[in-house]
Amino acid sequence: MTTPRHTRRRFLNHSLAACGAASAALSRAGKVAADEADTKEPLRGAVIGCGGIASHHARVNLTPHFKITAICDVDRQPIAIEVLDAVHPVDLVDGLPTLDNQYNTANSFRIRCRFPAGAELIICDHAQQLGFDNGILFECEQGRFFVNRGKLTGKPIKDLVSHPLDKALFDSLRNGRPVMPHMENFYRSCRERVAGISDPASHIRNLNVCHLANIALRLGRNLRWDPASRAVLDDQAASEWLTREQRNGFEVS
Repeated sequence: MTTPRHTRRRFLNHSLAACGAASAALSRAGKVAADEADTKEPLRGAVIGCGGIASHHARVNLTPHFKITAICDVDRQPIAIEVLDAVHPVDLVDGLPTLDNQYNTANSFRIRCRFPAGAELIICDHAQQLGFDNGILFECEQGRFFVNRGKLTGKPIKDLVSHPLDKALFDSLRNGRPVMPHMENFYRSCRERVAGISDPASHIRNLNVCHLANIALRLGRNLRWDPASRAVLDDQAASEWLTREQRNGFEVS
């Protein structure tokens, strides 16, 4: 028995087909019927993607005007962690250095992470060919931008002068608070018992990928990660690296 493969493309095709059928029926009913229906029932809309931006648009922009009838985020394939290059100071055996006085961190490395929706993340020790050694370079449909602790540059950043982002988006991300330093936001959130601008859930998911990349480097092989069950697939040895014995007096339940 096989499970049918559900994808965003199939969801979109089915949704468009349903909308097309509804439009044809509406057209046959005539403009008068359409006007009457418009006064009785709101337009129906769907959200493809369930991340922070999609949720914001659904809540702020769609809800006042549309009746949301479908939400799609069904890409459930595992995340692929591929080791493209790894050079350690000494050989590793089962992820551990063969010499006690050497670190377990690779001196040179390059990892490619493939996500279900088609996005790729390259993790490397440097990017001299791009002119930087520390930071994150985002490549988007309308340009690319670079960010590190010291700067934020790129075409999308320059375009903000002529195409500023919606203020409501920033207000919702900050929960209505004024702009403040990152740690101050964290401190106030703890004191006020409210969610901060940096939510733990998404940050843990991001850090999981970082830890998986390190495990793949130390073991010297590719991994597949299921974000739903938070488990390494078909690799018991790698799974054992997800937890370790907690130090006496520092246990976290």
